[in-house]
Amino acid sequence: MKNVSYFLSLSILTLSASCSGGQTEAPKDEWFAGGTLHKSNLQLWNSSTEKNKLATCADFVANVKDYEGDFTQMKADATEVMNCIDESAKEPVLASQKSTEVAASCVLLLGIAK
Repeated sequence: MKNVSYFLSLSILTLSASCSGGQTEAPKDEWFAGGTLHKSNLQLWNSSTEKNKLATCADFVANVKDYEGDFTQMKADATEVMNCIDESAKEPVLASQKSTEVAASCVLLLGIAK
């Protein structure tokens, strides 16, 4: 259990640091471009568009797994993480939870960061 807690904490720090800047701008018409929910809480997540959620989740998964240009798998993983966050965001008690923290939990639970 101690290892899981350590991994989760490390994942949260990695996602937070990786998604906070230094990204190059991708073309606006790509599904993975334009995500702005990296520093949001779940209340803001709930009121955002699916496109914004998916693009944000693309950043999350790209920072924990090397897709080597496989955008089909990256989109599938990003969609799974988005759905996982969406489910968590339905719980009113989690409204103030940071999206990066929930994303790290989802990545761990879904086994994406293998």
